[in-house]
Amino acid sequence: MPRHLLLYGPPACGKSTAILRALGPARRLAGGYRTLRLWKGDIRAGFRQIPAASPEGVDAHWAEADGGVFLTLGPGEGEKRLYPDVLLNKTLPLLEAEAPFYIIDECGGRELMLRPFRDALVRRLTGPAPVVGVWKGEPGAGSRKELLDPGFRREWEALRELLQNHPDILLLKAGTGQEMVRAVQSWMEENGVTG
Repeated sequence: MPRHLLLYGPPACGKSTAILRALGPARRLAGGYRTLRLWKGDIRAGFRQIPAASPEGVDAHWAEADGGVFLTLGPGEGEKRLYPDVLLNKTLPLLEAEAPFYIIDECGGRELMLRPFRDALVRRLTGPAPVVGVWKGEPGAGSRKELLDPGFRREWEALRELLQNHPDILLLKAGTGQEMVRAVQSWMEENGVTG
């Protein structure tokens, strides 16, 4: 198993949950970040990134006071707003901090247009410390309207090509929850990730 493992597949198929379940208590040693889906009632309203070692799950209620929201979803279908300052000032330091291994959940969205963030992501994904995470869905896996933007598509395809061709990175298509848990457990065993 390569040093870095990224799961990909349709939104809400259990990729992040499988990573958390497999890591168990080892998660408290992780560097990097995790992405929370924020809900206002039964409507998904945005996303916030938190330290990878956080005990939180994958979903949270929207709370204005929490701050750290890097992406909001507008009232209309596909209306998204990115907050670059949050990514550069809150998430980027999580990605750059030293740790024995990293969780990167998710990567492959509009953050790729922020050169400092993209460069740090590439350094982490090609570096010596093991990484487990989620690669944001391929076209056809949920709403990826941003791929219609030629500039974004170039950045996304360049990173995907690096991920597909790098000998230390495995892009693994999501299977059942148990299959994904087993894949992460194998990654842990082969990379000495313990809690």
